Amino acid sequence: MSHTFVRPLGTNHESFLRNDPIEDDYIYIVNHKTNTPSNRTYDIKGAHAEESHPPTSYHQPLPDASLAYRHQIPTTTQNICYNTPMATLTEKQQQAVESTAKTTLVIAGPGTGKTHILASRVQFLVEQQNTNPENILCLTYTEAGATTMKKRIISFLGQKGRNVTTNTFHSFASSLLEEYPDVFGYSRTLRPLNDIDQALIIKKIIDSNYKKGALRSLTSSTDVYFYRQEITKNINTLKSEGVLPDQYKTVVDEWEKQFNAIPDEEKLSTRGTRAGKLKTEYEKVAERIKKNKEFALLYQEYENELKKKNVYDYDDMINRAVQGLQTSEQTKAEIQRHYTTVLVDEYQDTNGSQNKLLFTLLDHPDYHCFVVGDDDQAIQRFQGATIENFTDFLETFPETIVISLEDNFRSPQYILDSALHLIADNEQRITTKLNVPQKLLTARGGTARRKSYTIQQCETDIAERAFIVEQIIALQKKGVPYNEIAVITRTNNEQEGIANVLYAYDIPYIMSGNQNALAHPVVLLFVQIIKACHNPQQNSAHLATLLRHPATPVSADDAMTIFSRHRSEKTNLYQTMRNAIRATNLLEDKKSVQETLSIIRTLYQQQDTESALAWFYSVLRDTGLLQWIGSQENKITFLENIGTLCDEIKRVQVGNPQFTIEDALSHIRSFYDLGIRLRPRPKNLSLENAVNILTAHQSKGKEFDYVFVTNVVQGVWSKDRKRGNKLALHPSIVRMETDKEDERRLLYVALTRAKKGLTVSYAQTHIDGYEKPQEKISSEFLDSLTEKVPETTYKPKQLDRFIEKTDFVPPTAEHTKKTKDIIQGITQSLSFALSATSMNTFLECPQRFLYENILRVPREGDAKIPLTYGSAIHYTLQRYFEVPKKNRDKTFLINTFTEHVQRNSPLTEAENNEIIERAQQKLAIYHTTRLKDEHEPLYVEQNYSAGTITYDTIRLAGKIDKISPLNDSAGEVKVVDYKTNRRKKSLNEILGKTKATQGYAPLYDQLMFYKLLLSLDSSFPYQPTQFALDFVDVSEEVNVPIEEADYETFKKTLRDIWKSIQSLSFLESTDQFPFCKECEWCEHSVV
Repeated sequence: MSHTFVRPLGTNHESFLRNDPIEDDYIYIVNHKTNTPSNRTYDIKGAHAEESHPPTSYHQPLPDASLAYRHQIPTTTQNICYNTPMATLTEKQQQAVESTAKTTLVIAGPGTGKTHILASRVQFLVEQQNTNPENILCLTYTEAGATTMKKRIISFLGQKGRNVTTNTFHSFASSLLEEYPDVFGYSRTLRPLNDIDQALIIKKIIDSNYKKGALRSLTSSTDVYFYRQEITKNINTLKSEGVLPDQYKTVVDEWEKQFNAIPDEEKLSTRGTRAGKLKTEYEKVAERIKKNKEFALLYQEYENELKKKNVYDYDDMINRAVQGLQTSEQTKAEIQRHYTTVLVDEYQDTNGSQNKLLFTLLDHPDYHCFVVGDDDQAIQRFQGATIENFTDFLETFPETIVISLEDNFRSPQYILDSALHLIADNEQRITTKLNVPQKLLTARGGTARRKSYTIQQCETDIAERAFIVEQIIALQKKGVPYNEIAVITRTNNEQEGIANVLYAYDIPYIMSGNQNALAHPVVLLFVQIIKACHNPQQNSAHLATLLRHPATPVSADDAMTIFSRHRSEKTNLYQTMRNAIRATNLLEDKKSVQETLSIIRTLYQQQDTESALAWFYSVLRDTGLLQWIGSQENKITFLENIGTLCDEIKRVQVGNPQFTIEDALSHIRSFYDLGIRLRPRPKNLSLENAVNILTAHQSKGKEFDYVFVTNVVQGVWSKDRKRGNKLALHPSIVRMETDKEDERRLLYVALTRAKKGLTVSYAQTHIDGYEKPQEKISSEFLDSLTEKVPETTYKPKQLDRFIEKTDFVPPTAEHTKKTKDIIQGITQSLSFALSATSMNTFLECPQRFLYENILRVPREGDAKIPLTYGSAIHYTLQRYFEVPKKNRDKTFLINTFTEHVQRNSPLTEAENNEIIERAQQKLAIYHTTRLKDEHEPLYVEQNYSAGTITYDTIRLAGKIDKISPLNDSAGEVKVVDYKTNRRKKSLNEILGKTKATQGYAPLYDQLMFYKLLLSLDSSFPYQPTQFALDFVDVSEEVNVPIEEADYETFKKTLRDIWKSIQSLSFLESTDQFPFCKECEWCEHSVV
């Protein structure tokens, strides 16, 4: 079976398809290649029967003579009584779950229980069809979807469910590459490419060719990078479709050949001044071909550059997997034998390359495939997803059974009716392109009254926000929790206005938008301060920003004095500060100015000895900016965005010891120059009671009691333009389609998130952020909705008061109610758990625990030697026990350590060399004295992720370095934790029994923590009776006996800590914690 993904010119899917309407009580097997119904049916075991009419038990008279015949879904004939979640299936769901066809396509609209269907299908296969769980592969679009599916399968099947492989397409492809590196050409040193890396590579190629006079059709006379965004988009499109550079070059060459074959008498004009020249329409095609020929060359250069840099694009993983499977029949057959059954979720979101991987997996006679999706929710077209996946699937597997689910368990009927009325206007639907019945959705549980669905017209955008806040407050007073309320916007840019309003009214919220950290004011400020300290004598403007900011000790009056003096001096501001200090009676607080100048001078000098990341942390701390942030009401948002910038610098610096501060500033500047967004790192916030602000794309897969869909105006939720591209690819790759249908799908998705109440709103005039009022008209989509729902006009009762309140800037406070709510939202979320390290941090300093373990602000320690050295040692010893025994020698240890440091270290080259030299000495001795004759461990890096282990409601997490068997005791094991201290600690030090430790025993607590973890793990089959600390640098191990009384005290301490965290009492004072050490997070240094 072969599959072509670059379609020839003139190919039209519709020429292969039937469009007859069919009743939805039946399943039709249609041969989509011949446009005729198939006579082939399936027996109850799924095998093909003889070519004949279906048996009478599956056949009924036709109401429409235009249809040849139809038959009901063949299912098992036994009546099965399920004592499991399968018993809750509806008739249609059960028909899908028990389908015996080799390929089944389930059209699952919003709220029809697709995850339940998929998990039930797996349960049916395992329990009723005796399918080995290890032979089942479940693929989905997102990591969150894969996790949800896995949890549901486990809840249905118990431990058997853990043996079912559940992955995203990308993670599955990645696992293939790692398992068969020789086949797929995979190397552990490969690095993923992000947006800025890709933009810089493309910029470099454009620059190089422009200097040589090449690829000039991909530039303009005024802007060398005029086509850069289109180039990026086209590369991503081709990769998402699985089209490689050489393949696309072949397509373009054939395109040119076909064009040249057109007779001149057809192409050339015979009229007027254009006589003998190409006709306008052919001239446009010729220019398009010329641009694509140059683009194909650039695409190949781009791929060559990726290989040079040893990096890969996001979709390269899938394309490499497909290439490898098609090249190695042996590997392909092995994987196909392993995964005989494939289930796919969110099929409408898959792109061409993912489809290609799926079809390759199914390219054998013994496949079984179960696909679930909804073309009306295909909203990922910008990533290559298309509803043509459905037509491709049915063309490739023409005897697929198609089942359309109708029962909706989420929304009231009037919301469903309105949504269906909206989406019915789309032409690109499976019901119009394929021979399947019209979709229906029937509410199975909605009880909300009709007045819970309104379309609201507001006079202004400010009034619209006032209305939303008013409604949210009213819902909250009625007992509706905030987390059951969502405000859905079309774009990320609209979210900030909603968030500001909720903030002003002290309403907790979570904003899920794709923001730009580099555009955040505190990041802009931080970058200016960095520039000021990087070169203070040439960055007077940035130095002025630093002086004006309240983070510095310089008073406003002294700053103004310095600025005033600078105006009259022909020198830089740095020199003016020095002159002002020397002057007599000029400054009110000369000491503060001197202190600030000294900090700047010291930071300037530290650039020669610190890595870029470490120096950024020094600037953040030493200038007082970090302490100032800690005193602000919005500290969490500020730290999140600062942390995103530091994460990016760390990402680029890792494995690049020559990376300088100048390089870091240049890297930051590239984001602004190329218009690339730096997306904030994934939030750790998971407030259990907060309003959700999210885009329609982000709302997919979620549901809320009450939903507000905002700013539904023309040009935002509906666009008239066609999808244009100044560098359009060959028509077989991307077809010109209107945005309108995609926009309609987005609104359809947004509407169907509501379980009880839905409000759609828009404003007639936009005034916020505009110099002049902007008149708006409602989206044309509302015409479809208002046929089902009446429109009302909202006039705010106290708009002046609303404006005054939302313009109010609250005073700063250390821990306001809002901050406490956010902190509690994190600590009460399922993703928050205590580890041994975080527990000890809490005992040392609760404020440090707050910032490092709850808020997770960037830390200078990330770029320091001890952490890097320790991480590399742990990784090296883990790899040592993972390879065959014959490979375990000193050379392997040292080489593994060295490679890991060179690939992942954020340190300078000198610091890398220092720790590599240290490891060469220490690991050689450690191998001879400790590893050479050691018994094979039972577990290495035994990991307990957050929340998998619970003790008295306390969520625990941790990673145990090594668990080894004891020689003389069957079933008893020793738990070992590696330490990379330069000296061994004595047993009394570990137990806290020395004068210096005074009862402080973090290492002892850590071992007791591990004992508790293992005792709570019901799947752990051994008895841990010994605990030890292995000091790698000195090649000595210390056995630590755990006394039962100490263990009980430890558990009580753990309960007290958790209680203090959950009640937030630890925020009040640090005096009650005897091991608190003074640090930058303590209250007295933050405020």
